[in-house]
Amino acid sequence: MLADVTTTVIEDATSERELLEGLGVVAKTTALCTEMTVESDPQRPRFFDMCTDSRLIGGPNPDGRYLLAMIRGDRTYRVTGTRGSTAYLGFQVLAGTGLTPRRMAAYLGDRELNCTAGSFAFVVSAAQPAADVLDGAQWLQVPADASAIVVREYVGDFAGETPASMTIECLDSDPLQPISDQQMAEALTAMAWTIVKLTTLHRTVKPELLTHPNT
Repeated sequence: MLADVTTTVIEDATSERELLEGLGVVAKTTALCTEMTVESDPQRPRFFDMCTDSRLIGGPNPDGRYLLAMIRGDRTYRVTGTRGSTAYLGFQVLAGTGLTPRRMAAYLGDRELNCTAGSFAFVVSAAQPAADVLDGAQWLQVPADASAIVVREYVGDFAGETPASMTIECLDSDPLQPISDQQMAEALTAMAWTIVKLTTLHRTVKPELLTHPNT
């Protein structure tokens, strides 16, 4: 698989600089996809930054933050945090597992987000939780094949604004167990599939940029 995406870079590069930058993209995409799959545990999720200062994948908005947490639709999660002062904050739930194409399954934007003294809390699950589980939090319903929460935040002034902060907790996780052969196989398959998807966006999403660069 890595040989295939390297071949894609070699075939599409029009200069030595593009070749070197493209190989760097392969390495950075592999790091991101490892974090999304092999290193993730939907029963013990965390939000991590998909696009760091040194890892810009998929054409991100330079005024945006993109956080990701991997989840499962058969589990219940509580997201808590502080809103901050930025212009926009939104939570998008993606659904689809394995090699199934992902789709948007639920959305909670900052206009619908209930904040008390700048803080918020919402529960993510397929079935409506009991009142004691909600404990005053909002409920965001998701389908049984929910697989990730994507956070998008747009920041007008990184030096002067306070970004949102948040944590996620699985409320009904199983006891920690050693990873199984099947789980590792599925994680490696998902990693490979995602690497291929992200390293070929220039061919599948905006192929015209190969002949008409956005300059």
